[in-house]
Amino acid sequence: MFASMQTPPAFEEEVWIGGAVLNQINDNRFDLNDWLSFGDVANNPEVAPAILLSKPFGFEYPKSVAGLVCQLKKADVSQNSLIALLSVAAETKDAEKPMHVVVGTPMRGIAGQGEERRQHLAIWEIEPLAVQRLALVTKALNLCEKWGDGEGKKEIFKLTDEIIEAAKAWTKEARIGWCRIMENRPEVTQRRDGESPLHAFRGKKVALLGCGAIGGCVAEHLARTGVEHITLMDNGQVHPGILVRQNFRNEDIGAWKADALKDRLLAINPALNCEASKENVYQDLLANTEWIEQFDIVIDATASLRVRTKLEELKQGSAITAMAASLMVSSRAEHAAMAASPPEYTGATLDTLRKLGLSVMNRDHLSVYKNAFWATESDRQLFQPEPGCSDPTFVGSSADVGVLAGKMLNKLAELLSSSGEEAYGVLFSRDSTENYDYLFAYQPDILIQTGNGVDVRLTQHAWRDIKGWINSGARERGPLVETGGLLFGEFNDVVNVLWVNEVIGPPSDSEFSEAEFVCGTSGSQEINQEKKKRTGNSVKFIGTWHSHPISPGQPSQ
Repeated sequence: MFASMQTPPAFEEEVWIGGAVLNQINDNRFDLNDWLSFGDVANNPEVAPAILLSKPFGFEYPKSVAGLVCQLKKADVSQNSLIALLSVAAETKDAEKPMHVVVGTPMRGIAGQGEERRQHLAIWEIEPLAVQRLALVTKALNLCEKWGDGEGKKEIFKLTDEIIEAAKAWTKEARIGWCRIMENRPEVTQRRDGESPLHAFRGKKVALLGCGAIGGCVAEHLARTGVEHITLMDNGQVHPGILVRQNFRNEDIGAWKADALKDRLLAINPALNCEASKENVYQDLLANTEWIEQFDIVIDATASLRVRTKLEELKQGSAITAMAASLMVSSRAEHAAMAASPPEYTGATLDTLRKLGLSVMNRDHLSVYKNAFWATESDRQLFQPEPGCSDPTFVGSSADVGVLAGKMLNKLAELLSSSGEEAYGVLFSRDSTENYDYLFAYQPDILIQTGNGVDVRLTQHAWRDIKGWINSGARERGPLVETGGLLFGEFNDVVNVLWVNEVIGPPSDSEFSEAEFVCGTSGSQEINQEKKKRTGNSVKFIGTWHSHPISPGQPSQ
């Protein structure tokens, strides 16, 4: 069997004569990987003689060498020229193996559409005995050239003529054995996944953090879909227990996951540009931000809060200029959650997953997702399969992981194709008959950078509420009178981000004037408790706000 990989050379003459590089992969397969000029055919055992024509054959390729000679004559390729090409190539071939000849004619295309026809390639196999006879032609001619002027030249010429005639006689009698070809040339084949969402990843450069159950599955999908480059990052090793659901082999046990996965991907797609890193993702890789600039998308498959936190720090420092995505599954691999944050968005995946959690908290029909991903530590059902030597993990099979990883990657591809600055949080169910999948979109926050290094991220609806209270106060008390209220959200002192999610207007015991606003406290404790309970303690009192109708306002220190 032969796999055709490389596009044949373009030519303007009636015929192109040269060589095709055939690399033997195993006993049953050769790959056609390159084309060479006629001068490179001699003395190269991996090069098969090749003839490309500018005019098509009849309905079928000839079944005999005589028929092929007849067709080639129409393209001004004589019998002598054919024998010369075959004999030059045969001289360096193994006497115990057959020789292959590539023949191409422009017969690929759709009739009636008027488009230029592509070369249809066929490969003729010549049996070893005939190869030996053909090799004798070149040897005899070389002998004539060397000794043709010496004693016994008549005998040499006579012997040479007999060898050439024997070769011509062979062309009249021999049958052609055409080999099976599996085409993979882009000009004559169409990808089977061309209309799938994953097509959006073709030509992209991807950094994959984590090569475990989800990461390994994602990496294999990306290798098959044709990413330009993928860097695999994981400092873990392959253990026996993970083979039940991670795409490693028994022989990989003890190897670094990144290295073993790289070998697997290159076995699937040898043309893939793939690198493996065994450094610690959190301590080493994310501490140096230079490498991240080369990627179109960074996929976090570690399910690690520390990694998401570090990505948020990098985003805050403008080191992430690519789409960032975090993927995770629930403790029994029944559900999955994904956050996707484009470079234009104000945060990374820690920010987006926090908003996704808030979206889940207030909806009873999403309680299964709340319990799966935003439960308290005591409610989580992770287990430790190998006490003392493994981290807690989820329960689930390779089929469970495959379903959820495929769903997440397909949706990520769709989001990658859409332009915009919105971030997305997505919830997936392994069994769509029990729970639906849900997509939430989040607008960028209003970013306020304070003098002490804290990023204040004010949601769009919180800002609209503040403007509403300002306008309401202006109507009631006059446009120059200051007003204010309470802010609710969360402060993360690791990444120095203050999220402002909700605001209220002035409590009833507040004091107003053009000189200042004194915020009251009436009812504030009850309001704070309600918000904390409703959001799982993610939204709580964080400060106050007030307007400056006369002078510019500045964030408090």
